Amino acid sequence: MKTRFFLFCSLLLAPLVALPKDKPVKVFISSGTRPAAARGETKLVADWFEGQVMQAIMDKYPCAQVTTASALKDVLEWNRQRELLDSGSGIDLQNLGEALGVNYIISLTVTEMGPGKLALNASMASGANGSTQATGMEVTDGGEAALDAAEAAARKFADGLSGLKKFSKENCDPTGRWMGKIEYRWVKNYEDKSERPAIGAEGTGTVFMTGTQTYNHDVTVGIPWTGQPQASITANDAVRTEEVGKTRINCGRIGQNPVWKSAGWNRVERMEQTASGSTEARVLVTIGKGSYQITVSIPDIEGTTTFTVVKHNDGGCGKPTDSSPAPSKSPWKMAALLPPINMPLEKPDELQGSKSDEYGGTVTWNLTRTPKKD
Repeated sequence: MKTRFFLFCSLLLAPLVALPKDKPVKVFISSGTRPAAARGETKLVADWFEGQVMQAIMDKYPCAQVTTASALKDVLEWNRQRELLDSGSGIDLQNLGEALGVNYIISLTVTEMGPGKLALNASMASGANGSTQATGMEVTDGGEAALDAAEAAARKFADGLSGLKKFSKENCDPTGRWMGKIEYRWVKNYEDKSERPAIGAEGTGTVFMTGTQTYNHDVTVGIPWTGQPQASITANDAVRTEEVGKTRINCGRIGQNPVWKSAGWNRVERMEQTASGSTEARVLVTIGKGSYQITVSIPDIEGTTTFTVVKHNDGGCGKPTDSSPAPSKSPWKMAALLPPINMPLEKPDELQGSKSDEYGGTVTWNLTRTPKKD
């Protein structure tokens, strides 16, 4: 799977500034899989497809207001409303459109077609009467090909949304000086191995220790044509320790010949921290004499820490034992910290580049000046 991961997963587009002659158009995007319980690659491709469609709409129709299920989770019984959408009938779509107060509903689905095949389906329906306004479908192989197909299908689908034409760049005014994207990616993997002699009751032999740490953070900040910058964050951290004992122990009685038995064991502890979500970000662009600075501020994202333990003991002088307590979970707040960008100003209307920070992460940016009217 591509290292770009799913940077636009759950990205919310900016609120709309009303146009002089038209009321704001509101678009609701929902994505899912078939079967609905599909996980793994199918779910990841669905998330990527959703992000690509949202990004394509943001690029082509910056004055449209777009929201997703995650944006409404605090104010809507989403599970109940999703059942209306999944049923596919026009009257249900109409009811959903009225409940959400939206003009259009975009439904995206990634369907498992058999070994190695996925179907990408996209449709836009009227929120007023449930009638279909646009459709698109693409069948693709899995893996890398699915990501490329989803990206191409998203652009093609967005290009065909003629109902949103009046909300394109050519027909609406920007509200900020800059638009574009800032991305930060941090991937780190550590491994440490050691060994020691078995001590006392552990028996006679060697104890091996292996520790691994993996960190995978993706942050994408979209600065839209109108409204406030929006950040999409995904973080997956894991710390794993494994202790393997290869020993033997004398189970014979005192004064008799030794009776050696295996006293080995294996103990694995794993802590996983995951977080993902979207939030409004603050981006400050300062132009100085021959240089510029970009600073990004993002609120913490709510996540979860999961701790698991798996133990096996060969038994020694007794019976083998296994233990796997239920995982314990606790809240985790992920801080998305992007390094400040300080660079020479080469083009006054274009700010782009890439740099690494002291932690091994990489930030890239590509901003262009908008024709904002003073």
